[in-house]
Amino acid sequence: MNTNQVLIFSAVLAVGAGAITSYALRQDAPIVPEPYGGASEELADLRTQLDLMASELKELRQREAQGQLPSVIAQGRLQVEDVDEAVRRYFAELDPGATATGVDAIEATASKSEKDAQEWLEMLEAPNLDEQGRQEIWNRIRESGKLDEAIALLEARAEEFSNDPDAQVDVASAYVQKIFEVGEGPEAGLWATKADRSLDRALELDDHHWNARFSKAIGLSFWPPIFGKQREAISHFNTLIQQQESGPVESRHSQSYLLLGNLYAQSGDIKEAEAVWKKGLGLFPDDLDLQSKLGE
Repeated sequence: MNTNQVLIFSAVLAVGAGAITSYALRQDAPIVPEPYGGASEELADLRTQLDLMASELKELRQREAQGQLPSVIAQGRLQVEDVDEAVRRYFAELDPGATATGVDAIEATASKSEKDAQEWLEMLEAPNLDEQGRQEIWNRIRESGKLDEAIALLEARAEEFSNDPDAQVDVASAYVQKIFEVGEGPEAGLWATKADRSLDRALELDDHHWNARFSKAIGLSFWPPIFGKQREAISHFNTLIQQQESGPVESRHSQSYLLLGNLYAQSGDIKEAEAVWKKGLGLFPDDLDLQSKLGE
């Protein structure tokens, strides 16, 4: 796969337009931290908090289905419409020539129901496949029962090309799809952790890998607030912006300013949020999202 095929560990990770939103709404199970040497009472209290959050997220999923979803998923989370639009624009800007025929392409091959996992993965590499079509392929992989096989192939590729950050990002994409499949429960947290670690590995290999850091930052922003991961998300976005400003300007870079500003705003630091948005708008004066944030 190429670097355009990032699925955000979105909790999240980049999965294309609408996919981050779907992760935030459907990921009923919170991320499960690694075991630690706390007392049993602390573990029991943590479990109670996790169960409460799972219940709240389940209610959000029901409200989503009824069209009653509010603009903010939960305290300390990114605004869904901002993330969704940012990721949609990001992928569109990566390939301006891409057409919106991804789903049509899938439908045209739907009769080939016996595709093996490798064939499905090859379809994901189609140069003009839009993100809606890419996610539809992942849906078909799950529906055909080939997801585990696809994960195994991508894990083997990541192991074979252990020094290729793109291969690590690709397997993180597959892990996110597994989260969608398993739904709520501790298993979802385990797959989320695997995806996160794959992104960490990608960044170890290439500290300036834009897709990996962007995905990592968004993924951290969707952790339940009790884990305090939003601070890490802010740190990654700041690093990403520093790296962006040291190289050629790309249109996708505007999303880093937008989402970092959102995180500051939701942490209560409106002044810092506005400063970030203004800086981004200075570099990308035609960006409608940044304009809207500043009332322009």
